[in-house]
Amino acid sequence: MPIILGRPAFLLPLLAVACFAGLRLPGGALPPASPVANPEPPGRKIVLGTVKVDATSKVVHATGWVNMTNGVVELLACGPRGKVHESVFVMDAKAEDLQAALLLVGIPRGRFPEGGEWKPPVGSNVDILVEWSIGNNRRRVSAQETVWNVLTQAPLADTGWVFTGSMIEDGRFMAASEESFITTYWDYWAILNLPLAVGGNDGALHARSEILPPKGTPVSFEIKARGVAED
Repeated sequence: MPIILGRPAFLLPLLAVACFAGLRLPGGALPPASPVANPEPPGRKIVLGTVKVDATSKVVHATGWVNMTNGVVELLACGPRGKVHESVFVMDAKAEDLQAALLLVGIPRGRFPEGGEWKPPVGSNVDILVEWSIGNNRRRVSAQETVWNVLTQAPLADTGWVFTGSMIEDGRFMAASEESFITTYWDYWAILNLPLAVGGNDGALHARSEILPPKGTPVSFEIKARGVAED
C-alpha cells in the first residue's frame, strides 16, 4: 500500500530536502531527522502530493500536459504557475515534492561550477521519459526528443539532465517561487538542469512540433538515474 504523507505538504518534503542536502530552514536551524529522510523498504511506495516514488525501482513518477508545440523554450517542464510562455510541458506537481522525491530515490545532486562561471552543471545524469496516448496509439520518448536544437538542426543530444536541486534563500524554497522544474536554459533555482553548452543560449532550443502531440494532451513523466533499468 502506498505511503501517503500528510499535510502540510510543504513541510515534510522540505524536511527531507533539508536532511539530505544540508540545507537550513528559516531561522538558520537544521531540522531534526525526518522519518522520510530514508527510502522505504523494498516493495513500498511513497506519495508526495501528486508525485509518486517507487522505492523498489527507484523511479519518480509525475503527470502533466503538453504546453507548447512550437516556439522558443527555456524549460522542459514548469509548474502550473510557472513560465508557461516558454515551457514544453507543465508538470502538475509542487516543487518541494519533486525535489524530495528525487532525493528519496537516491539520485545524487550535481552542481554548477563555482565562481559564477556560466558553464554547464556537472553531476550524475538523470533520464526523463515522457509518455502520452492519442486514441489507441501510445508513445513513449526520451524528453530530449521533444526539444529541437536550431544550431545543430537536430534534437537535443542524449545526455539527460543533471539534478542540481534548488535551494532555500530568505526562508523561501526558490524552485517553488517560480515553479521552474526542468530547464533547457540554465537556472540556478531550478531542480533539474541541462548539462550541455547550448543550455547557456536562450534562443537556440525550440519545442519540437513534429513529435509533440496537441497542446493540452495529458502526459506522464518517469524520472530515474541513468542506468536504472525500466520497469
